[in-house]
Amino acid sequence: MSWLRRALSVLVTAAGAFVVVICAVSLVIIPQQVAENPPPPPTQNTGSAATGLVVFPLVVSAALLAGLLLLWSGVRGVRSAGDPRVWSLRQRTALWACLIGALLALFIFLFGEAPWTGLQSDSRKWGVVTVFFYGVLGFLLIMMLALQEEDDGDHRPPRDGER
Repeated sequence: MSWLRRALSVLVTAAGAFVVVICAVSLVIIPQQVAENPPPPPTQNTGSAATGLVVFPLVVSAALLAGLLLLWSGVRGVRSAGDPRVWSLRQRTALWACLIGALLALFIFLFGEAPWTGLQSDSRKWGVVTVFFYGVLGFLLIMMLALQEEDDGDHRPPRDGER
């Protein structure tokens, strides 16, 4: 069973590294693209560009937070794969990262087309892909944690009133 915990921790580490690299690339590439091809000035809402300057970095920061939490949880999970109780506690951080990532992806899906976000026009499809990414990763983690608790269920001392 420890090989399965180790493999899932490596997957979580790789997912975290992937998210961090994507965030780093988007912080470099997207501002360059906007500088080279500035969008036309908004005719109705002059605050759209200003809010885009706030919302885009917040979106990338939330994605970076989720990626760093995944990376941290994955590395700690690889180190503690031999101890099931410590491993399961450390992987709960990865579940929080999946929740943050899924909420961020939901925001991108719902508001990605709005001009006030400063996101690209095709960001809605990336929101769907990101929800799927974090959903599958979270599902694998939940299944492994449930399997872990089921396996540990036979070895726990009885609670008050149980025999």
